[in-house]
Amino acid sequence: MRPKSACIQLLTAISNAHLELASRREFLVAVVKCWKIAAWGRPGNAEAWIGRCLWGGAAGWLPPCCWSGVQLAVRSSKINCETPDQRLGFVEGRGRKNPDPPPCQPERAMKINVQGNDELQHEGISRPVLKWAGGKTQLLPQLLEVMPLEYNKYLEPFLGGGALFFRLEPKDAVVGDANAELINLYECLAKAPDQVHKILCELPRSSDDYYKVRSWTWDTLDPTVAAARTIYLNRLCFNGLYRVNKKGEFNVPYGNPTNPSMPTVDHLVRAGSVLAKAQIVKSDYLELLNQFASPGDFVFLDPPYIPVGQYSDFKRYNAQQFGDSDHEALAAEVRRLAHIGCYVVVTNSNHPVVHDLYEGFEIRVIETRRNISSKGNGRRGQDVIVIADGTGSRR
Repeated sequence: MRPKSACIQLLTAISNAHLELASRREFLVAVVKCWKIAAWGRPGNAEAWIGRCLWGGAAGWLPPCCWSGVQLAVRSSKINCETPDQRLGFVEGRGRKNPDPPPCQPERAMKINVQGNDELQHEGISRPVLKWAGGKTQLLPQLLEVMPLEYNKYLEPFLGGGALFFRLEPKDAVVGDANAELINLYECLAKAPDQVHKILCELPRSSDDYYKVRSWTWDTLDPTVAAARTIYLNRLCFNGLYRVNKKGEFNVPYGNPTNPSMPTVDHLVRAGSVLAKAQIVKSDYLELLNQFASPGDFVFLDPPYIPVGQYSDFKRYNAQQFGDSDHEALAAEVRRLAHIGCYVVVTNSNHPVVHDLYEGFEIRVIETRRNISSKGNGRRGQDVIVIADGTGSRR
């Protein structure tokens, strides 16, 4: 079978399969994986072909449990629908043949950019505001795959950049961090994202200006100015790293970006709308979990990683370190949460200590790319995802 025909059949099968399962978030990941299987090494055409499948938008993603069914449908060529061109509104070589979307398509449009590391950015979906050391954007497909189908509250006490939180847009959530400056940013975005953006656009971006802004003491500023400063430093500093010294002072040098970009007002407003629905807490993770965790909650824990090499991991996101005893306490808390009926997902480095701490739970090892290392050969690594299902709903 020619690659083009295989790809059409595969994407059409997915299109059929996703109609009654459009609420599941794994659909886009499945589409990208399908393309890689069927396109036979022609990634340059991926966006066009995926666009055919998703034209008009897709409200959700295909769950992994239906993936085998899609493959079976393709292998047997039993696709119960119109021809791909008829169904998707295209004529070969001439693009879309009519301006009206097929009646089966969801209403909301979605724009997809297929990137080298499979990160997807689509219109209408909130995204992190900051580039964060250890951010989970590249692990989103694996995290979405292991999350529970249903849960009560969403809890994330090591919020950081909040990649999973912003992706899920939970209606009932408690999020927190020990970093007071970060909490100030998120509180300001929840209340006045347009004001944060206005101030951000007024800040000059030269090297001298950067160090001047960096010298400001954030907690003496108006909260909205401090929030804009946090984004400004994050976008202009070296490698987008957030790091402070033992005095709590931001100390990352200027990154000399060739084309520095700042979040658009729409980006901040969208993120602010998600934050406004959550309870934002400046708290130690144990205090937050002891106060808010209840049976049936989904708890995502992304602590500072156990370093695999001497300089392989930045732990100082705030003035306090997170050491071995803290990881032991965290593992004990995970067992407590599972015992009371929470569904817990933990991320960390692929270190023997992590496997020992979470013995008895499901552990998945994931190949990842590090964004902080300045050397190319230091940008590869392995993360682990620990699943502690205290709800009995593990699929």
